[in-house]
Formats: sequence, C-alpha cells, structure tokens
Amino acid sequence: MFNRTIVQLIPSMRAKSGGPVNVVRSIKHVMDRININNEVIETQERWFSSGTKFFSNISNIYFSHCIWDIKSFTYIILGNNSYIFSHGMLSRKAFGRNKYKKRIFSKLFYLLVQIRRVTVIFGSQSEFDEAIFQPKNHLILPNPVKPIVDSSHSAIMKNRTGKIKFVYFSRFDKRKGLSELISAFDAVSPDNAEFHILGLISDTDYENSIKNLTKNKPNVVIHENCTGVEARKIMQKCDIICLWSQFEGQPMSVLEGVSDGLLPLVSPNCNLPFETMSYFGLQTFTSVTDLPKIIEYFCAFDRNSLEKLRKDYQSTIDLNELLNQRFERFLRNL
Repeated sequence: MFNRTIVQLIPSMRAKSGGPVNVVRSIKHVMDRININNEVIETQERWFSSGTKFFSNISNIYFSHCIWDIKSFTYIILGNNSYIFSHGMLSRKAFGRNKYKKRIFSKLFYLLVQIRRVTVIFGSQSEFDEAIFQPKNHLILPNPVKPIVDSSHSAIMKNRTGKIKFVYFSRFDKRKGLSELISAFDAVSPDNAEFHILGLISDTDYENSIKNLTKNKPNVVIHENCTGVEARKIMQKCDIICLWSQFEGQPMSVLEGVSDGLLPLVSPNCNLPFETMSYFGLQTFTSVTDLPKIIEYFCAFDRNSLEKLRKDYQSTIDLNELLNQRFERFLRNL
C-alpha cells in the first residue's frame, strides 16, 4: 500500500471547466482508482491550514499555475520529492506575456527549483525545447485523460451526419488562435462544412471581436453560455476539433475530443503527446497562411471517407496506454 500522500496544488477548483482544473481532476481520478492517498489543496484558502499536515513525508505534485503564489513556495521549500507540471507556462511566448514583476519573481522561483532539485514535468519534447527555463531534472510525461460523459463510439457515430463539422472548444483568448481559424475557414468558404465555436468566457473584448468577425457567416455557429457536459455533447457531434495556439501545455479539450473520435487540427505549439498533423501528411503546414490548405484537406472527404480516416487514425492511438497507464506507473513509483 502506498504509504505517502500526493498533494496537488491549484489556486482554485471553482472553475467548472478549463485545462488546469480538468488536469487536477483527471489525475485525482487516476490516484483514487489505484488506491493512492492524495489530496487537492487550494492555495487561495484564507488560512491554508489544510496543507500543514502534509509537510512531512509527502510527494508534492505542484502545478505551475501557482508559480507566483507565495503559499506554493512554502511547499517547494518544505515538501519532499516535489514535481512541477509545466503545463505550457514555461513557454517563451507565455513568459513574454508576463509583467515585469512576475518575471523577476519567476526567475527567483526557477532558482529555487534548481537549488531544491525539483523535477519539472513537460508534456512533450517540444514543450521542453520551447521552455525559457530548462531544468536539469525533468521528465516528459503526458497528462491522463478522463472522459467527462459516456463516449460510446457507436452512439456518437450516429450523431455525425450531414456537413463536415469543425469545432473550437476553448477559452476566448487571442493566443488560442480562434480568429485565425475563422479567417481561414472564411477564405475557403466550403459549402459542405460548418465551423462551431464553444468559447469559454475569458477575454470579453476578444469575445466581442469574434462575434463581429462571424456576423453574416451562416456556416459559423457560436454556442453561447455552453459549458461542461452540454458543451461536450455538442462537440461529440462534430468531426474535427481545432486549436491553433501560440503556446500550450496540455490542450485538454483536444485530448478529450480525440478520445471521442474527433480528428485534430492543431498548430505545432499545441503540444499533443501523440502524432497529429504528421499523420495526415500535413506536418510541413506550420503557419497561419497554411490554415486554408489544411481546412481544404479535411473538406475534400465525403462522409464515408471521413469516417474511414477517423477509424484509421484512432487505430494508431491507444490513449489509455499512452496516457493513463504510463501515468499510473509514474505515480506508483514515486
């Protein structure tokens, strides 16, 4: 029996959706299922008292979403065997978006990580290569994925009819590349396709700009105020899940979409732990100017050919083995 407690840190679990919270929930689900003692601590708690009992004999899994949180610093200093999930926040582009004070604080944090010999976990080799801070102690380990709703493929397949449906399921955030995707889709103007947007509230100004961009575009559909299971069910009716991020740690919505049989249309910065655009022969299409060609590629399939492509792609990917089982082995060996 595992005789230690693994602690996950996160500022708040109040969000109903989004990458950080879903990562925490997925990892907790894995640990609960394989009987590992674990705890989730929210560092925004007023007294942070729930964490004091774990300062001795713990394995501390620490998420980089808290890297500017002084309470989390306490864990790095006092905890044993600390691990940090980079989750894309060490990307040069992510770092460049921070304010001056955060940059200074971040450098102090990275220095502390080196002194404490903390292991930083990256989702892929590309995430490590793009990191502004490359620690000597690091692992490359994809996050696990736990389906949110029943994803019986036989039931889902019946919902996929008619036009080819592209879907964006992420925050209204400029760095996610939604405006570039819409512009590329509009440039192609395919009669046999639709573009669905499941945008989570983040940047109100950017959300308004997207709504203006999609006016008088009948083949672009925005699903407002749609989150959680409801959003996932809409996504399952689509064919291709899209994300063109400038930087990304683990794009949970894309991972969940692929686990439901959607095909991924992603930028090279989306940091997926398995083959994506290269499988479709599109690995050299890396810029915004290539997006229309990628959309044309998918739109060229009829419904039967698209289903065959989906089946062939899914047969090359064993998500359970690649993500969950590998992650389980890591947790058991801590």
